[in-house]
Amino acid sequence: LPDDLSTLTGRVESLAISPVKSLRMIIAEKITLTTHGMQHAGFTDRSMMLAVPSETGRADYQRFSQREEPALSHIIQSLDRYGRLRIFPEGSHPLSEMCPSDQFASYDADLLTVEPVAGTVMNAECIEGAAIDQIRHYLWKFRQNVDQIVLLRALKPDNDVLPPNGENMLFTDGGQLLITNEESLNFLNAQ
Repeated sequence: LPDDLSTLTGRVESLAISPVKSLRMIIAEKITLTTHGMQHAGFTDRSMMLAVPSETGRADYQRFSQREEPALSHIIQSLDRYGRLRIFPEGSHPLSEMCPSDQFASYDADLLTVEPVAGTVMNAECIEGAAIDQIRHYLWKFRQNVDQIVLLRALKPDNDVLPPNGENMLFTDGGQLLITNEESLNFLNAQ
């Protein structure tokens, strides 16, 4: 980006959110911006993520994304007509559904710590069920130890309070918005 952002021009081609970080994004006609990022149909962008056991000892888990496994771009997230999130690999039928209320951990849960790419260690809770089972089943073709992959959900943010400077907002690696271009998306989808 140029140093002087006032010279930057462009237009919004589409809006998209990814309730589960690193899976294929959901294109939305409209989104709501909150202090913690984008929301659509009750789902908050990157409120859930995949993780593997941490090798650094800094946290229980570390994030697992398309950086480590490009095949994640072939796992679809979509909303059904009732507003439930469905997660399934290309070419298969959705077996799992989540409601917006399923995306955040409860405050009385036994929380795990997660080490994101940058920023502070965060608290999260594992989600078990058909969604993570489908993801593991799809990824076994590409990698070993898929049984160690977990689906985590973040603590629900307080919509009135921004986190301290430099801390992550949900599982966003430090930013509320993800800006990309069609050329980059085409490259990723071709991988």
